[in-house]
Amino acid sequence: MDRPENNLDSLTKDELQFELQKALGELDELDDLENAIVGQTNLHIGMHKILEYRQEFELDRQRLNQHIAQLRARLADLDRNRNKT
Repeated sequence: MDRPENNLDSLTKDELQFELQKALGELDELDDLENAIVGQTNLHIGMHKILEYRQEFELDRQRLNQHIAQLRARLADLDRNRNKT
C-alpha cells in the first residue's frame, strides 16, 4: 500500500479499484506465505518461532482486511453519489 488510508478520498474510482485488487493480491500472497512457512511438516521450527510468525501474519492480515474494507466502503460511497445524480 503506497498511500495512507486517509488519502482514499483523493483517489479516482479506477485508482481505488486498482488498490483493492492489489490489496486482495497481497492478502492471497500472505496466506500462501503463511502456509509455506507455518505449514511445513518437513522443517523443524520451534513452537515459539511458529507462534511469533502466526502473530505477525495475523497482524498483517488484519491490516490488509481493514484497508480492503476502507477501499470497498469508499467505492460504495462513490457509487451511491453517482446514482444520486
